[in-house]
Amino acid sequence: MDGTEEENNTENRTGSNQGEKSEHESLEADCEVVANNHDQPSGDHIVHKSGRSQDANVEKSPAAENSCDVIVLDSDEERYTNPEPPKELMSNEVFHADMIGDTMFSKHWLFTTLMNLIKAVDQEENAKAEGQMSERGMDLDDALQDELCKLWDMSMNPAVVNLLMEFKAIDLLAGVISKSKAPRATEICVGILGNMACTEVGCKAVSDNKGLRTLMFLLLESPDGMTLVEVTRLIYTCLSSDSVYHLWITSLRENPSVYNSLVFILCSSTNSDLLLHASELIDKIMDTEDNLLIQWSTSDMVQGVLEAIKQCSSSKDALDAYLHILQLISTCDPGVEAIGVHSTSICDLTLQYLIQLCAEDILVIEGQENSVGCVLCVLTTAFTALEDKSKLVVSDFQLMRCLLKILSCVYSKVRELTPDIRKRARSDSISERSCLRSDSVNESDHSHRLSQYDGKPNPQPAEDKQQEEKDNLLHPDSGSAIEVGETSQTGNKDDVERQEAVCDAATIEMLYEVIQNILTDVVLVLCEEDEISPSTEPEKPDNSKEANATEKTPSSSDQSANTEKPHDYVPKTLTYLNELCVRQRLRILVYTLDEVLQDTEVDCCGRLRQMAQKYGLSRLDKIVEEYNAG
Repeated sequence: MDGTEEENNTENRTGSNQGEKSEHESLEADCEVVANNHDQPSGDHIVHKSGRSQDANVEKSPAAENSCDVIVLDSDEERYTNPEPPKELMSNEVFHADMIGDTMFSKHWLFTTLMNLIKAVDQEENAKAEGQMSERGMDLDDALQDELCKLWDMSMNPAVVNLLMEFKAIDLLAGVISKSKAPRATEICVGILGNMACTEVGCKAVSDNKGLRTLMFLLLESPDGMTLVEVTRLIYTCLSSDSVYHLWITSLRENPSVYNSLVFILCSSTNSDLLLHASELIDKIMDTEDNLLIQWSTSDMVQGVLEAIKQCSSSKDALDAYLHILQLISTCDPGVEAIGVHSTSICDLTLQYLIQLCAEDILVIEGQENSVGCVLCVLTTAFTALEDKSKLVVSDFQLMRCLLKILSCVYSKVRELTPDIRKRARSDSISERSCLRSDSVNESDHSHRLSQYDGKPNPQPAEDKQQEEKDNLLHPDSGSAIEVGETSQTGNKDDVERQEAVCDAATIEMLYEVIQNILTDVVLVLCEEDEISPSTEPEKPDNSKEANATEKTPSSSDQSANTEKPHDYVPKTLTYLNELCVRQRLRILVYTLDEVLQDTEVDCCGRLRQMAQKYGLSRLDKIVEEYNAG
């Protein structure tokens, strides 16, 4: 019995060892297959929890299936996947009850974040009472800042705005702003209010809080640039809403310190975002409130605008806004005086703008007519007040070059206007000139000048036709708008398109008038520099025989001296017109100046020809003579 049992036990142990060995060998074989598949470069081979390879039909042994799950990823690219939410969670009513509207935002999370903000402010108050806080205040910890920034991003959603209003978040955030000295807390709270104001409901709720309006204007004195960016954005957003605009203007008039705060920002800030938002805010206020426009049109405001342009000259939006501010300032008497104080700087600035605008071979003004008009209006005002005008006219020809290039482009557009559209544009252009006006030609003369233009023959039919065809190729859309105006179609769509064409025509007419005015000023300056009176005829030589007999030789030498010496002192503008300017632009210039004679009885063409004859500029003299001959 003992021998038999011992023998059976030995066999069992042997069988067990053999079973363990076979199981171990099977697991090694599976791992070797997986490893071999993993070494192959062609394709991904992943062993999932199911225990089966995706690539080869390799079955794992039962022991391997019971072992830990193995995931083999391709060595070149790891795969990351987000698990889908459990179906039972998506159908959970409690889960849906916590959602904000149709979003995945959590009501509980939002409420908790607001409560944490209040606790942080209370801690700051306690630290302030105990004297443990610096004058600047202790800022929020990073975790709470991250949560508040998430809420800031969410606050553009209308559903989130409605929930915030249910939680009285506007009063809560206003309280935080007034109590906390933490810069980031103030910035984030104002930013959330600014996002809420982007919705109609939120904008009305924010604007109805008078204390909050006053608080925002007081925050313009904050030393923190990032806070000022959000403050100016919030105020501008609310001022852009017609329904609450009057509320903010009322509070603005009650806080006269706003002017000083904005001027200080313009003069001292280097933050491009802040300067952009400040320019939009100032432009909005001065463009809609005439009383504030007059009050704010000061030398300090002009100086601040010039300093801001130096900082953000690379930003087209900011530059256009600041140029429009200068144009608005030039429309009132105090503003004209303020621009005159800085006339030299403004002339240099506007001339550089025009040089950059005309740097390309082909000038396209579509879409920037108002910007160009603002620049030319400001330049006209500053040029009139400039003491030393010879620098821009006699010593340099860039001003004339840029003006003629813009004029040729505008002139081609004026010629494309139909009589019907032009007739309606005459009245509309008056309102345009109220924003972009020049005092050298009054409004009553405008229709007379247009009627004279209608009957004027084409100075150069062949070249004008080529120029018109070239413009049509460059701007094919300009003709389509005019064709709509020519037909008498009915319907709302046609009326809208027709009105748009008239508005475009009024803008072109306004721009043409502004260019005409400044060209007149330039020619008159040339006359003054040349000591030729624009209102009197030049002295005629004495034709008496005695004078000719006694002064024949001296007069000949004097005439020779008078024709040779002035060539050394020819104004560069006249040299450009005679040698470099193309014939087509010269004829457009002569025609434009001839219209000035019809309107103001100032014979600029005659003065221009006299200077050409005096300096021996034969080409310029010939072109003017050909035009006068018809």
